[in-house]
Amino acid sequence: MRMAWARVGVAAMVVGAGLTAAPALAADREFRAVVTSIEQRYALRHQRIPFLGLVSFCARVGSVGAIKGMDIAVFNDVSPGLVSEGLDAALDSELGPSWHRFVSTREPASGETTFVYSRLDDRKFSLLIASLDGGSLSLVKLALSEKEMEAFVRREEWAQKRAHR
Repeated sequence: MRMAWARVGVAAMVVGAGLTAAPALAADREFRAVVTSIEQRYALRHQRIPFLGLVSFCARVGSVGAIKGMDIAVFNDVSPGLVSEGLDAALDSELGPSWHRFVSTREPASGETTFVYSRLDDRKFSLLIASLDGGSLSLVKLALSEKEMEAFVRREEWAQKRAHR
């Protein structure tokens, strides 16, 4: 009997993940366009990450709605000269004017480069993080609840005020 209920639970999770993934797929055309653009521009292929949809679903449920969506693309065997070839310009043009780059770092010794973009729309705060490190380029897109982000910032401000008393 326990085994039957376990199967029902697993089936419900899979169906739930499928139902919540369908709208996310339509909304994340933009992320796929960025990934495709990088693949075509630099002759790279991103690595497939098994069960990423399930991980995204679990993040949404586990964060009680704070995380609205998550996408990850990892490119291996990336040339260190990718930054000098205009990765930032490629991201800027592909993301469009609604995205704003607010962090851009480059570590001269290691060559590690990170770009962080943000966008606020439809009651979601979205982040796109591009990190180039040691021959690997990682793109991570997070869609966060605007309400939950505001609450987080308020909690952090309150904690900092208490720490400085």
